[in-house]
Amino acid sequence: MSIKKEIFSLFLTVLILIVFELLTTTLLPRFGLEEVILPFNVLILLYLAFKLASPYLAIHILIICLTHSLFSIEGWEVGAITMILISIIIGYLREIIDLKSAGLTIIITEIFMLVWFALSGGLFLIQGLDKLHLLGRLKYFIFESCILSLAAPMMFSFLDRIWGIEVEDNLKERY
Repeated sequence: MSIKKEIFSLFLTVLILIVFELLTTTLLPRFGLEEVILPFNVLILLYLAFKLASPYLAIHILIICLTHSLFSIEGWEVGAITMILISIIIGYLREIIDLKSAGLTIIITEIFMLVWFALSGGLFLIQGLDKLHLLGRLKYFIFESCILSLAAPMMFSFLDRIWGIEVEDNLKERY
């Protein structure tokens, strides 16, 4: 993929994230769901980790995390470190991860969203966050991650078009 195409795809992905962030931060509270925060940034970052074959992946992660930080008080650095760690894990598991079917995409996305919560929660605990707050957040995160995991096949298909990734290239090419 040319650098120009990659920058344009990242720009479109950031615009999509901004639209989803605006929708979730304005519409969910209007329906009485103040505690529910759909982490579309994590879904987009998982997509990039699963499918993007780019030496600039860490920079893409940083840009997505900084964009998300405009809509959240959550620290961008925790999200960036967590996603880089998850990208490394995905890199090691690349040969056994198959996202060709919707069912497997949902399951694998849910597993990695829970891994994301565990890793970022651990980093927040190191920073001194109260354990009870983290446990209270877990019940909402499970609900949120299930919704996003169910949406993952459709979202990944849409992002495949933006990034120009063929279904056959799913996870085979990497660096």
